[in-house]
Amino acid sequence: MSGNEEKLAVALDNNNIALIDIKSIGLNEDTEREIKSDLICKGFHSGGITAIDVAVQRPILVTASRDDSTVRLWNYLTGVCELAREYYVVEDAAIRAQAKPLSAVAIHPSGY
Repeated sequence: MSGNEEKLAVALDNNNIALIDIKSIGLNEDTEREIKSDLICKGFHSGGITAIDVAVQRPILVTASRDDSTVRLWNYLTGVCELAREYYVVEDAAIRAQAKPLSAVAIHPSGY
């Protein structure tokens, strides 16, 4: 809660952090409606990091996670995830949980 109790910080399932205006929540209203939130910290893996590599000539590192099937490009000076992509071997949602292809990642020393 913020000092003036107008905002609530919430940790989401995907490890992002959001701020919610408490007035927008309501008490005895429809629980199925969406609540507007502002993401303040985003870009995190929702599972463990499987592989990591760093560029020598630029402040960039790349991480991969088998758990959430994503590759993320980070600027380690600003702490910002600049790019994130999901990768799956198969498109069938029924067997997507078993298809976790990400086991290694590498980036060119120049960062490009």
